[in-house]
Amino acid sequence: MFGKGAGDHVFLQGTVVALLQFWAAGNYYHTMMEAVVRLAIVHTYLIDNAAARVLVETNMPQVWHFVLDLLGVDRGRLIEYQSDKLHAVEHLLVPTVPDCFVAHGAAQRAMRTLLREGYRRLYPNAGRGPGVVVHARTDGARIVANHEELVAALKSEFGAEDIAEFRPGAAMPDAAGLHYAARVVVAPHGAGLANMLFMDAGTAIVELHPPHGNGWTNHGPHAVNECFAISAHRLGIRYRAIIGGGSGDTSFSVDAARVAEAVKEFLVS
Repeated sequence: MFGKGAGDHVFLQGTVVALLQFWAAGNYYHTMMEAVVRLAIVHTYLIDNAAARVLVETNMPQVWHFVLDLLGVDRGRLIEYQSDKLHAVEHLLVPTVPDCFVAHGAAQRAMRTLLREGYRRLYPNAGRGPGVVVHARTDGARIVANHEELVAALKSEFGAEDIAEFRPGAAMPDAAGLHYAARVVVAPHGAGLANMLFMDAGTAIVELHPPHGNGWTNHGPHAVNECFAISAHRLGIRYRAIIGGGSGDTSFSVDAARVAEAVKEFLVS
């Protein structure tokens, strides 16, 4: 029996795979890297045992539905975790739980393979799209104040047809498609970079950080959270971090020419 509740309990018959999150259940990064990735560990079991169900925190149903579609697992096998109740399960499987912020490398690589294979199966005409994908953040933290200048510089250098913008809140098929086809992704530090799970090995990421990083004072002089650098390395994705300028953490500016040069180096190498 498990759960946070202290009163009523739910009894689940049969075999249940629990993919519960210990951190930020409503956050896209944590959902993808700390819950979805763990499906790779039990994917073969789920395919071979059609009666087994999956227990998740379903505050991001669009993510889970799309991922299960790609993995060939029926959506109807999802069970919603009820945080106010105790859960009793007849047979429980719990794929290894990762540390906060850093997913398991082997599971990441296996999940990337499953997601890309599933995407090709559902979208057989998928191919190379715009070579450079630029993430646009318009609210919250880590907004690139000179985003339009950055996009203009990249279009001037590589051609408008080879540049695409990705915005938070995009439908999952669109988000997956852009990153599936990308050769280089340019993005401020943020949850959208979890879409690297759709990127091929050998592609590249240029991650933009505010001057004070993420406030992680024990992470070097720029206080940068290196979770995406670690994941990129484990996925065989080339990576570069660029620290922006200014004094604020809500928005910051970057040297557009420097970013374009980094992108160029990745494209030609």
